[in-house]
Amino acid sequence: MHSRLETNFAANMTAIQAVRPKLHQKIVAASVAHSYELRVVDAQSGLYNIHDTLQQMPVFKDIFEELKTTIKEVTHFGEEPYIYLYGISNGFILNFLLQNSMHHRICLFEPELEMLFTAMHLYDFALAITTHRLVLIDAKRFAPEEAKIVLSTDERVWQTQRLILLPNGIYYKEHYKEHYKELWLKTAQTLANILKNVS
Repeated sequence: MHSRLETNFAANMTAIQAVRPKLHQKIVAASVAHSYELRVVDAQSGLYNIHDTLQQMPVFKDIFEELKTTIKEVTHFGEEPYIYLYGISNGFILNFLLQNSMHHRICLFEPELEMLFTAMHLYDFALAITTHRLVLIDAKRFAPEEAKIVLSTDERVWQTQRLILLPNGIYYKEHYKEHYKELWLKTAQTLANILKNVS
């Protein structure tokens, strides 16, 4: 594996272990399934697709077109301070969002922790993780008490915040349509309850 990928992975996993040790353990445990592997799309730009080894199919069927579509979708929310992203896929969109300084906090809900493990090789998210600008959450095990993790330290700002949960591409829209809707409703209700208690 390319040294850059190994460097990214080591930095990201160290950051996750420091900030969320239990999540780190769950990600490592999920990786033993070996359900996903990286496939080079464009070596010069460092663009990779993730291949599902069980179903023998790529996560992106048309990676360039799908990424272009998703970029348009997330750019619409370019001035929002808080973004919830459902699914990491190959990390490209998450990295794109992190380049926008208007986004003070990005919460990534990932239903497939092995996908998260695989994507951690592709970009260096370590600084964003350790500064809590990027919050990683196990979407399938998201509990109401865990919602406090996604709150800004100045909780009053959330009283005027819109909950924006964006599915990251066709893969998550097709495979997790119902779970995505359920998670949005659960998160919205949980945040509303917390804000009611805060105020």
